Amino acid sequence: MIKKRILTLVLCFAFVSLFSIASAAVYDRVEDGASLLYDYEINVLENKLAEISDNYGVDVVIVTADSLGGKSAADFADDYYDHNGFGPDGVLLRVAMQEREWFISTAGSCIVDINDDGISYIEDEFLWYLSDGDYYEAFRTFAGCCDELLRLAASGQPYEYEDSFPFSTYAAVSLIVGLISAWIATAVMKGKLKSIRPQDTADNYVRQDSMKLTQQADLYLYSRVTRVAKPKDNSTKSGGRISSSGVSHGGRGGKF
Repeated sequence: MIKKRILTLVLCFAFVSLFSIASAAVYDRVEDGASLLYDYEINVLENKLAEISDNYGVDVVIVTADSLGGKSAADFADDYYDHNGFGPDGVLLRVAMQEREWFISTAGSCIVDINDDGISYIEDEFLWYLSDGDYYEAFRTFAGCCDELLRLAASGQPYEYEDSFPFSTYAAVSLIVGLISAWIATAVMKGKLKSIRPQDTADNYVRQDSMKLTQQADLYLYSRVTRVAKPKDNSTKSGGRISSSGVSHGGRGGKF
């Protein structure tokens, strides 16, 4: 009887130990250091990020902070990801309230899966909510965009940005309509000019034999050369940074 009790205690202790180890290995994917969210909002986001992370084998993380603490936006995001036990593949959104800055850091496979075009897509979708102070909706939108981008990448077709397509289509249609309208208006006005006809030469305006050209030449008074410097590409490319931990990171950010 005593042996059974001892065995039961040992098994219980082993179970508690294993549970503790497993719990220690689970890291919060939402760290709301700036207190922007309610508890239930954090729980919903945690569950969503955990689902995305499990589906694609990456870590999707959201971090808010009061300030950058003297670090650059990129260093803050990269270091947080590297130093908090997340896997080699993942994406992290960091928001700093004092500086009003956001930054998305990518690592491992997410450097390609959530590339610069993908980040531009995320920015277009979530930045409005972030600027308006609707932080929960901004983070929920970020999670949804990551889900879409990772699903595309899993199918072998990482996202390519097509921002100019709708605008160029509307602009082309507007230009064509404008040209047609201008042509019709000009044709109507031209039709009203009955007493004026186009002339191929200026003979009707020159008295015959009143002027004779003895010499003809083209003279150029001066020339002008304009030089334009080739613009430099100052944008941050994916995979272009090495963190303090020696890990390659991609991503970029901006103000809100």
